[in-house]
Amino acid sequence: MKPSKLLRHLNAKHPGVKDKSLEYFERKKREHEGQKKFMRATTSIKENALRASYLVANRIIKAKKPFTIGESCPPLKTFAVNF
Repeated sequence: MKPSKLLRHLNAKHPGVKDKSLEYFERKKREHEGQKKFMRATTSIKENALRASYLVANRIIKAKKPFTIGESCPPLKTFAVNF
């Protein structure tokens, strides 16, 4: 964003922080990046778990059964665990 438009946005939308120092904004940026890394690390789905889930869903679809059968069908559960 152009500096003039950034300054106008800061004054119009965030008047409470317009007088803060540059260090304040740099610290906020580092905190935000740290939060992004934390969220990425905690919410990532393991590739094998995702593949097993897909294969179980694929078998249920091919059997033309409702998805709720996956909760009670022991062979599918063992298939997912063994994968």
